[in-house]
Amino acid sequence: MNVHPARARSRMARISLFGIAAVLMLTGITVWVSSSHSAVKAGVVSPQIDPFSLMANAKNLPRTHLKIV
Repeated sequence: MNVHPARARSRMARISLFGIAAVLMLTGITVWVSSSHSAVKAGVVSPQIDPFSLMANAKNLPRTHLKIV
C-alpha cells in the first residue's frame, strides 16, 4: 500500500478530533446526570403547616354572626 503522508496525517487528525469530541460529550453528559441525580436525591421538601398554631395565633379575625334557630 502506497499511502500519501499528508492524507494519513489528515485522517489521523480527523480521528483524533472525533475522539476528543466524543470524550467531551461523554464528560458533559456524565456531569449533567450526576448534578441532576443529587437534586433528585435531595427531593423537594414541602413546608410543614401546623394547623393548631395557626388557629391559636389567629387574631383580629372577622366574626360570623349566625342566627341560631
